[in-house]
Amino acid sequence: MNSSVSSHSIGHQEIERLVTLFYRKVREDRQLGPLFHEVLLSEEAWSQHNDRMVSFWRSVMCGEGWYKGNPKKVHMELEPFDLMLFEHWLVLFEESTRELFSQEISALFMNKSRAIAAVLKATLKRVR
Repeated sequence: MNSSVSSHSIGHQEIERLVTLFYRKVREDRQLGPLFHEVLLSEEAWSQHNDRMVSFWRSVMCGEGWYKGNPKKVHMELEPFDLMLFEHWLVLFEESTRELFSQEISALFMNKSRAIAAVLKATLKRVR
């Protein structure tokens, strides 16, 4: 487990709470909701996405190899969208982390999420 995260006892339950809260906000959001609803057409699809994102964030934050996927590929297969939506995504994600965690834990999540968003945006700029 990543020492900076393990010392703050971020585990499966905390990540699951974060992902659930965050995607509840996304579903209700006027900008991001429609984009996600185009791809996630059923409650089952949302549930599967939620489970995938819990695995993803466990892998990112705790060094656990639960996630078996390729985020770049997934985003490249989407219909083109305004890359500024990544900034809005980050705002909602930070809001969610701050609701659940200390400032220090929130900062750990945000450092990772900003780095991931930067890579995804750069990848999408190249392929479009």
